[in-house]
Amino acid sequence: MRLTLTGSVRSSSDDFDLYRRPHRKRNAAALWLTGPIPASMLKFETVAVVVRDEKKATKFWKEKVGFRVVTSWPHWVTVGPPGANVHLHLCPDSRPEKGNTGYLFATKDAKREEARLRSKGVKITKPTKKEEWGTIFWFADPDGNEFQVVEF
Repeated sequence: MRLTLTGSVRSSSDDFDLYRRPHRKRNAAALWLTGPIPASMLKFETVAVVVRDEKKATKFWKEKVGFRVVTSWPHWVTVGPPGANVHLHLCPDSRPEKGNTGYLFATKDAKREEARLRSKGVKITKPTKKEEWGTIFWFADPDGNEFQVVEF
């Protein structure tokens, strides 16, 4: 089972739900409707991304990538795709790390998404490549933070 940044659940088994109870086949959204989330199971709320300039970063994610601003308070700006359960927290408090942030986004069509981002002026650091396990590309924000996009 894996949880995507949009909050959807993908299970490798149709025989058990998240609570390991047998069930009939149900869609992924129905798995979350089986009751309260147990204390031992957490979900992502925000993921921090270190940025040099909070306003420039907000503009990038909104205008270039197409995210919406979810919250906007002093030193607490979050952005995310419409309908997402997980949001990026744009943190202006530290020097940006160079390279891979470890954050992963999912899309149904990697080549199409790469083309859309390129058309908006987003720097693609590693173009779409089909691997034996799936299709992936990488892009960077204005601060050099890299993000992976995989095709599901």
